[in-house]
Amino acid sequence: MKKIRMFIVATLLCSLSTPLISLAETTQAKPKQEIGQNSKATLKVKNSKISLNSKWVPENNFEAATDESGKKLSWNDVNKSIVVSGKVDTTKIGTYKITYKLNKMNKTATVEVFDDNKPIKKAETKKNRDQSSEVLPTALNLKNTVLKTGQTWNPESNFDSVVMSDGSKLLWSDISKEVIVTGSVDTTKAGTYKVTYNFRDFTKVATVTVEADVTAKDVVVKDSKIDVGSKWDAKDNFEYVLMSDGSKLLWSDISKEVIVTGSVDTAKAGTYKVTYNFRDFTKVATVTVEANVTAKDVVVKDSKIDVGSKWDAKDNFEYVLMSDGSKLSWSDVSKEIEVTGSVDTKKAGTYKVTYNYRDIKKVATIIVEANVTAKDIVVKDSKIDVGSKWDAKDNFEYVLMSDGSKLSWSDVSKEIEVTGSVDTKKAGTYKVTYNYRDIKKVATIIVEANVTAKDVVVKDSKIDVGSKWDAKDNFEYVLMSNGSKLSWSDVSKEIEVTGSVDTKKAGTYKVTYTYRDIKKVATVTVKKQNEVTAKKLVVRDTKIFVDSKWNVKDNFNYVLMSDGSKLLWKDVEREITVDGKVNTQKAGTYKITYKFRGLTNVAKITVEEVKAKSLILKDTTLVVGSKWNAKDNFEYVLMNNGTKLSWTDVEKEILIFGEVNTQKAGTYKVTYECRDLKKVATITVKQSGKPVSGTSVGNKPTASKPVTTKPVKPLPQTSETNNSELLIIGILMISGVFILVSFKLRKETN
Repeated sequence: MKKIRMFIVATLLCSLSTPLISLAETTQAKPKQEIGQNSKATLKVKNSKISLNSKWVPENNFEAATDESGKKLSWNDVNKSIVVSGKVDTTKIGTYKITYKLNKMNKTATVEVFDDNKPIKKAETKKNRDQSSEVLPTALNLKNTVLKTGQTWNPESNFDSVVMSDGSKLLWSDISKEVIVTGSVDTTKAGTYKVTYNFRDFTKVATVTVEADVTAKDVVVKDSKIDVGSKWDAKDNFEYVLMSDGSKLLWSDISKEVIVTGSVDTAKAGTYKVTYNFRDFTKVATVTVEANVTAKDVVVKDSKIDVGSKWDAKDNFEYVLMSDGSKLSWSDVSKEIEVTGSVDTKKAGTYKVTYNYRDIKKVATIIVEANVTAKDIVVKDSKIDVGSKWDAKDNFEYVLMSDGSKLSWSDVSKEIEVTGSVDTKKAGTYKVTYNYRDIKKVATIIVEANVTAKDVVVKDSKIDVGSKWDAKDNFEYVLMSNGSKLSWSDVSKEIEVTGSVDTKKAGTYKVTYTYRDIKKVATVTVKKQNEVTAKKLVVRDTKIFVDSKWNVKDNFNYVLMSDGSKLLWKDVEREITVDGKVNTQKAGTYKITYKFRGLTNVAKITVEEVKAKSLILKDTTLVVGSKWNAKDNFEYVLMNNGTKLSWTDVEKEILIFGEVNTQKAGTYKVTYECRDLKKVATITVKQSGKPVSGTSVGNKPTASKPVTTKPVKPLPQTSETNNSELLIIGILMISGVFILVSFKLRKETN
């Protein structure tokens, strides 16, 4: 009977503990929102191709993601929890693997870095490696073309060939049906057109230039004199053909089309006529063959030009002095003179060029300096009388350069392009355009009906011994019959000045000004200099940043005179000489020499790169459940020029390492890296209390080290803890029942 009672008690205890165990196991078996058969979580990435030296960030290859419920997630939704491994070196051509891990999902994207100056080739695979015997295309060759308006164009015009792997070439007729051509060419309209050709993964772009059809307007030739025995060619007396659009065709452009009649016997002294005919235009040049005159000297000159400027051997040639006193120009000797040495205008440096004419040699030095760009062209309007002389340089003032220097007409005359003309025989208004390195300015020249000169107005003056003097210093103006007044620049080419002033010797000098038969005399008194002299030239060194503006006056302080007074820039700018240039586009140290009345001083200008100096962050405190973003702890990046870069300025290049779990109290470290600077911000998450304002983190830069981010492990849920406790209780109860029953049975048996 006792055994029966013990069996009933054990059965009741088991029946009580079994539900507890079942409850614990059932609850514990509930899924933890992991990726399972019923989950709708997804992660998609994509492969990409980017150009060499372009920017790349992980977001570029992220395509889409969804959570367990199927809700779409953007990059901003996952960028704190997604783990990206792998590196893309955009400075090196190659293929890079990038792995994206979100929860338990892993996806790999391929990033191919290629040189966009070369055609994109199909990536090699195991399949095409195994089929290496197959003949495949290796290159798509195109060519650029130039057409005249009205001419016919078709895609075949710019196609050259397709090179195959066996060395053979396919022509347009072989592959025309397979080539995809995009882009069009309007041959009725001048312009530049781009046409894209695509053939089996090869893509190339050809340029088609449609030029306006122009007609010949004039043929310009020149007369010349040569010595008996010299060489002569028809092109020697040809200058150019002037076209309707203002362009000029040289001999090399039209030599096959021009018809030349007449000949020159260089073995016999005499005068010869040569006729040039081009498209119904005929011009005659006279070639005079003279008895031998020997060369006496070759005169050349040294020069300085900017990097990128044009240079020709004739630029440093002055003339050849002959035994009869005549001077031969470049056009006279260009066929016979020998020039050795070259000038690389793309590279700064000093170059020597030797000119050899009939065994007489001279060397010219050409200095190619770092670039100084043209900033503005300054021209002036003018009025002249019918019958006056006019030249393009009359309305030219100067070219203002980026370093503040000014180029005169003699500096730019060989490079500047002038379009438009002035008919000084006919009253009217004329427009003349000056074009220098793509900067254009227009001057207006008004040719007026004759107005006679009424008076010449001059003035007397006194100057010190050693001062500078010029005829225009004592000239006031010319009064015309219509009441207008002509300045020195208006009459300088026509007015006649007689008499001289010796500024090295004290005395009284008379200078006569004659303009159209009207004469006036000015008295210039040169007195002994017993006034103040220049004692000290004071300049200063400065530091500026790349792309800053700079002017020669920026480093000038003053000139200290013997009486203690100081002359400022405005007092000396017409007399002071400045040598040297500053290239604000390139970091470096430049020296500028200032000279004034025998005094010399040098200023140093240091051009520095703009770099990041400090990365400023702040620590913050949050409440559990608050939102947090990486920019919350970012203050700014301080540059060495004093500017501050905000989050929006750097967010695409700044790197963030570390995470903040706002659902769990604790202290989190987040590392920020930007432009070789690295800083750590501390984010404290508290259970209660209000967020407090951040405190600045130090501003000394630290060495940048790679940091690998790790995903935050999920915290155990409250229900999981309770279920574990129920399981333990159930097991203990069952164990206790069996121990108790066993003990009782053993006791009764004994």
